[in-house]
Amino acid sequence: MTCCGSRRGGTTGPGSQRTRPPSAVLFEYQGPGSLTLFGRMTGIRYYFPGPGARVRVDGRDAPSLEIIRGLDIAQADGQEP
Repeated sequence: MTCCGSRRGGTTGPGSQRTRPPSAVLFEYQGPGSLTLFGRMTGIRYYFPGPGARVRVDGRDAPSLEIIRGLDIAQADGQEP
C-alpha cells in the first residue's frame, strides 16, 4: 500500500526543481590582465587569460559572474570562441 501515490520522488513537470540544467552562457572579459573566478553554484574554475577572452560559463553560475566589473555576457555573433 502506498501513502503518497506516484507523486513522491522525481517530478519533472513545469515548476519542478528537477529539470535539465541551464545552458552555458558566453562571457567576455574586458578588464586588465587575467582573471580567475570560481562559480558560486558549481565551484567550476573559470579562467580569462586577458582582455577580449571569451569563456563559456555554466548557466547556474552566470548570475554571480554578471556582477564582476569588466565581465559581460558576450553578444551572439555565431562564432565559437
